[in-house]
Amino acid sequence: WAARLGAAWGLLRDAVPGAAAEAAAALTVLTPVRGTEPAVGRHGYGALGVPLEGEPEALARALLTGFRRARLRALLDVADLYAMDGGWLRRAPWGGARLPVSALLAGAYERAGLAAYEAGRGGGGGYREQAERALDLLEGAAELTTGGKLFAEGVRKELHGMRGVSNGVRTVAG
Repeated sequence: WAARLGAAWGLLRDAVPGAAAEAAAALTVLTPVRGTEPAVGRHGYGALGVPLEGEPEALARALLTGFRRARLRALLDVADLYAMDGGWLRRAPWGGARLPVSALLAGAYERAGLAAYEAGRGGGGGYREQAERALDLLEGAAELTTGGKLFAEGVRKELHGMRGVSNGVRTVAG
């Protein structure tokens, strides 16, 4: 597990060096867990459960996703991004499930990070499209507070900032 985890950190550093550095600085405890999804605790921003199984590529995605979940959870501890969560459900762009605004916002944020990872690895735009579509759905969401709207706007700016980015180095897009 340790060797695969080390390789996963290497993949993150190559693809998204800024995000890898932030995650490495913030995540102080990594615990192997069963399953394929990272586990974020309620009371430990720096603690993350990382899947025990999986190749370095899958672990890199889990580290990035888990870090973004932990960061969003920490933000939600100090800021209200939405109200009346679950009052209305919207169909998620990444599957058939109908989700409350909280899950849609979290999914867009996680997918923006994965889109940056894809771009840094020279990949396509699947996560980027999903994040953009989720943000489009959130634009008119009555549940978002002013802080939530600003957060969603920041995620959209993050996605737009990826244009012309390769391996973390900004290039001129033609």
